Amino acid sequence: MGMLVLCTFTLAFISTPSAYAETFREALKKAQALEDEEKDEEAVNAYILAKSMAPNPYNDARLGLARMYAKLGRYSEADSEYQAMLPATTDKSLKYEYGQFLLNQGRFDAASSVWNNLVSEDPKDVIALYHMGACLEGSDSIDSAKEYFQRAIDLSPDSNVGAAAKQKLARLTKATDVRQKGKFFPIDPDLG
Repeated sequence: MGMLVLCTFTLAFISTPSAYAETFREALKKAQALEDEEKDEEAVNAYILAKSMAPNPYNDARLGLARMYAKLGRYSEADSEYQAMLPATTDKSLKYEYGQFLLNQGRFDAASSVWNNLVSEDPKDVIALYHMGACLEGSDSIDSAKEYFQRAIDLSPDSNVGAAAKQKLARLTKATDVRQKGKFFPIDPDLG
């Protein structure tokens, strides 16, 4: 008897997708409004509610929640939300965002894994090449970082990413030149 009731309830719940979607949209709009008003903790709670109503694991509520957690410094919770979404999508922008999230925390090994996968998927992805270089720079793999920055420059020299890669490459080249010459003093204003 209990099994029959459960099946009936599930069937009734599944058979009303439009009501379900409206409720999700309303909850999401409320969460976004609270975020806009900078009521962060209330926004987190609203995003959690919206996420619980979401039709799939990769949705705007979960993404909003991940961003709110990151903003509030709740990094492990943000990481969990990102990781729950990644297998459910092929959205490259989500992978970029997650890679940047890890990079911003100084988690260079984890970030390198994300950016390296993106480079493997598309060796001409200038954004992934640049960020892979940044990961390697953060890990103190300067020569490898320089190679990635150079690849980004070669592929897109006149873009914003190419310009940023040129600046990074110039700074790293200067740092390695100074290191090779053994001149660490006086303190260089560009290198510290």
